[in-house]
Amino acid sequence: MTHFGNGAAACILTKLDETPQPGAALDSLIRHRLPLAYITGGQRVPEDLHAPNAAYLVDRALKGGQLDTPYALEAEDWPLFAGVEAERAEHRAQKGASSLKGIHAG
Repeated sequence: MTHFGNGAAACILTKLDETPQPGAALDSLIRHRLPLAYITGGQRVPEDLHAPNAAYLVDRALKGGQLDTPYALEAEDWPLFAGVEAERAEHRAQKGASSLKGIHAG
């Protein structure tokens, strides 16, 4: 949490209604020992602002992609995602090879 420095006393975990896997956010809180003050699962304040519930958050983190959400990847979406990542890797490899053309071992 070097971005926030040592001055952060706690945080609010937002957009739980939009994320199928809050595990990374929870991991960051645990690693940096930052207390969780509130969670939100909607845009209405204060109606959607709630005190954190450890059992609920652990359950959500462990269920991960099993939850029904419009933001989760469907089975047919994964090849598209993998194709984009493969294309990026190929582009990086080509870029690296072109930068090495002018270097000669000697």
